[in-house]
Amino acid sequence: DVCSTPSPSKAPVEPLATPEPSPSPTACEERMLWHPNPDYTMCTNDSNFPDDENYIYASLVKCCKDVFGTLSCEYDDVCSTPSPSKAPVEPLATPEPSPSPTACEERMLWHPNPDYTMCTNDSNFPDDENYIYASLVKCCKDVFGTLSCEYDDVCSTPS
Repeated sequence: DVCSTPSPSKAPVEPLATPEPSPSPTACEERMLWHPNPDYTMCTNDSNFPDDENYIYASLVKCCKDVFGTLSCEYDDVCSTPSPSKAPVEPLATPEPSPSPTACEERMLWHPNPDYTMCTNDSNFPDDENYIYASLVKCCKDVFGTLSCEYDDVCSTPS
């Protein structure tokens, strides 16, 4: 009979497929970009990005190197969450001052100047990271093939 309708089925005709679980959430470190803080006193990976995109980096080392001329610098890693304390926190004691500031020579990296006529430890790094060295001797040797070369040391104060 054309007017009769079949009764609805009591179960789905085909079993429903269980969807695959989504991949693990992306680790904080994988989606954070590094940049100087607004005061340019440290590098951070918070979401308060500078207006100038030239100051946004894929790694902390690159941020330290480009902004401060060092392989390491003070930083704030929003991905490092301290473990909660189990007891009330004691008031913090004022720390003792550090023995002395880090010497300029300990913070500076050597590289050829833009014209490749000498080595320098200024903060005007070349784009190619293969031309950044921990010592003047290494810069002279790799760039000019000699153990000594003409150089500009920004840490030397004229007497």
